[in-house]
Amino acid sequence: MGWKPRAWGPVVPRPAPADMWRVVMGATVGMGLATAMVWVAHTGTWDLPLRLFAPLGATAVLLFAVPTSPLAQPWSCVAGNTVSALWALFVLQWSPPELAPALAVGGAIGCMLLTRSLHPPGGAMALLTVLNAKASLATGWMLPLVPVGAMTLGLVLAATAFHRATGRRYPHHADAAPRTVPTDAGRRPASRLGLSHADLEALLLRFGQENNLEADDLAELLAAAEETAIEQRLQGVRCAQLMTRKPVSCLLNDDVQAVAALFRAHPVKSLPVLDASGGLAGTVSRAELFEWLWISPLRPVEPAMKPSLLNWLGQRLPGKARAAPRLSELPQLVHAPELSVDEETPVGQLLDALARHSVTAIPVLHEGRLTGLITRTDLMRLLLNAR
Repeated sequence: MGWKPRAWGPVVPRPAPADMWRVVMGATVGMGLATAMVWVAHTGTWDLPLRLFAPLGATAVLLFAVPTSPLAQPWSCVAGNTVSALWALFVLQWSPPELAPALAVGGAIGCMLLTRSLHPPGGAMALLTVLNAKASLATGWMLPLVPVGAMTLGLVLAATAFHRATGRRYPHHADAAPRTVPTDAGRRPASRLGLSHADLEALLLRFGQENNLEADDLAELLAAAEETAIEQRLQGVRCAQLMTRKPVSCLLNDDVQAVAALFRAHPVKSLPVLDASGGLAGTVSRAELFEWLWISPLRPVEPAMKPSLLNWLGQRLPGKARAAPRLSELPQLVHAPELSVDEETPVGQLLDALARHSVTAIPVLHEGRLTGLITRTDLMRLLLNAR
């Protein structure tokens, strides 16, 4: 395969200074608390093997340096160290001393995999337990819970408090953790990518990353990568460059007959409605307007509408004829736009919004005034023609 010097170099990205100091301070505080637990134990009734304190250093690295890793979550830390110590005690009871180290570490890994609590320091916990056999056996079957489980839990609680105090989220669970993206933007679910949760887990297994990343986090990364690729492909196109200028629109002061005539003259599903100053007051839907015209007995029959006895009587009975109402008198027909954008908004930002809304066109505004419309067709044409 050839010599690849770069494969032997560092692969961990260079940390930001603020993050580096936060990790260092967090690990120092956490290990300080764990140290205090050890000395308190020694002044009490525990005969604590100090060697079992060593794996907590590796646990601290995971808890404070990579708190988003599945290997650093509370269950992995506490259960991983606990079942490893428990297995090591079984090995000490029934295994020859010569085989104890290998059996302890191999079996501990198997136990952690079975309990879905894989935690690398658990291997060290099992190894040190059998290497310090005399003290471990003297502690007895309480060893996995007290002190191993208790010390690990204390370190996890310290990490939880520290991360929350410094603005990071821990424990990191994709289903329950709060998101840093705006509420309106929402979360990018796996379904947005056309991939189920099982599909994402299969991808993690395929590339051997099931212990490094959660499926929902992978969905966010893929969706973010998709958006970034699209934005780069669109090469900074702004809404002003894509929009249809001087779109067909109507006024709040227009009567419904005039608006119906606009719909008959133009094959659009909705029209922007402007107020007297030219600002966007909302939108009116073709389907809702024609439905209102059909069921309302207060208007003359439109040539394009189907005749009915009610319409015929409404035209001919004395005192029934009335002028068609204006849109301003029918607020149920004029809806506030679900989306609107500024002329300088990058087109790439519209894709996720259109995926979550059922609008057919997005009004483009400049200083609050309507200057154009962007339709789904405009976006599709741009994506197909982009290089």
